[in-house]
Amino acid sequence: MHMNRRSTRQAVTAAAELLTSIDHTQRESLTSSELVTVMQEVRRVADRFAALADTVTAEVDAKKSAEAATSTPLTSLISTTEGRDAGDAAREVFKAQEVSRHEAVRDAALGGDISPQQAQAMAKGIETLPALPAEVLEKVEQRYVQRAGEIGATPRKLKKLAHVVLAEVAPELMPSHETTQEKLAAQRDRAHRNRFFTYDNDGDGSVSFRGMLPEFEAEPMILMLEAYVVRDRRAAKDRLAALRQAKAGAEEIGAARLADSGRSVGQRRADALVQMIRRHGRAPRVAGDRPRVVVQMTLEELENRAESAGLVPSGAQLPAGELRRMLCDADLMASVLGGSSEILDEGMSKRTVTPAMRRALARRDKGCVFPGCNAHHTYCEAHHIVPWYRRGPTAMHNLVLLCPYHHSLVEPDRYARREQWTVVMDPSTQMPRVVPPKNQQVFEREARSRGPG
Repeated sequence: MHMNRRSTRQAVTAAAELLTSIDHTQRESLTSSELVTVMQEVRRVADRFAALADTVTAEVDAKKSAEAATSTPLTSLISTTEGRDAGDAAREVFKAQEVSRHEAVRDAALGGDISPQQAQAMAKGIETLPALPAEVLEKVEQRYVQRAGEIGATPRKLKKLAHVVLAEVAPELMPSHETTQEKLAAQRDRAHRNRFFTYDNDGDGSVSFRGMLPEFEAEPMILMLEAYVVRDRRAAKDRLAALRQAKAGAEEIGAARLADSGRSVGQRRADALVQMIRRHGRAPRVAGDRPRVVVQMTLEELENRAESAGLVPSGAQLPAGELRRMLCDADLMASVLGGSSEILDEGMSKRTVTPAMRRALARRDKGCVFPGCNAHHTYCEAHHIVPWYRRGPTAMHNLVLLCPYHHSLVEPDRYARREQWTVVMDPSTQMPRVVPPKNQQVFEREARSRGPG
């Protein structure tokens, strides 16, 4: 039986009436499981409405309907009628264009199979591909949508998958090594030309900064800045621990906790920048090693004098010429995969992770391995899959990187007071895999059996 079709306006009007009819006090009687289910259903519907809003906005933009109906450009119409800043309105229109650019991707977002954020990331990824025949582009879109349905397919990760998807559906169309090098060199030249840094006093005691740097030059500054942020967080924890050990009063402990938790991420980074400048660029150690830019290459590439491009931790590639020049810099470290110059397995002789092991974990895990988490490896902690107190070795096969928050979800409870997420090492790939607790697995199975919505 087919559902009766309605016009967009009829459906939206009916939906608005349904929203108005909701009894918000009814949720107070729901169990935790029921409330989580409602939340997920609402968020799925919200994503579908967001995709619809993007699609219709893109249609209005393409047909110049705003100008025809109101004599006002679309961005100005959104800004004035929705109380948005002009820049935010322009970004809304640009996002709508990206979400709607590719038919298969747009339809998946409208159907609730992917989020608008995933659709936008996929559009950005497809833009990095060479010009493709229509039939190949359609296959790329369809395979991309399938990839978006995989666990942990965050927008940031999807954006970087475009070339992987193209290799899967049309490997013969992958750019040649020479073409890739030319593109990277041109990208590097554009980034160098577009670099700038400005600052301005706002007349109210503050100075604003704005600028752009090529990815490679920005990488050391970002790593150093995040090292100070991590050190600052740990220092705050140490201060609280010292107050508790000294049996300080509840008021003093509460004030210390409030002083730290009251800062936003942006404020922490601002504080870190000030500390970094005061120390003239000398960064603290993080997990036993100072932050540094690591260019990753194979042994074969190194033997060929780095003729191929390398990768810095953010995933950005460097053109070969730039890489060869940078290899002369003492602050740049070549990370040769497959080499045996570093001891990566300390077994049971040491509990703490060595700098060499830390670098190897950064190469393998990139960052926090928890599904959906994009925390950089400099912000992560090394986690023993089998705990040290249970004779778990300090070895690569027993270590993974987790951000502090997700580390607390995965760290085994010594006294088994609650179920935890767990990490297992996949024997076929030797890569870590995060497994949800049993009660969540049951919940997800029941949710799937109920179907969408």
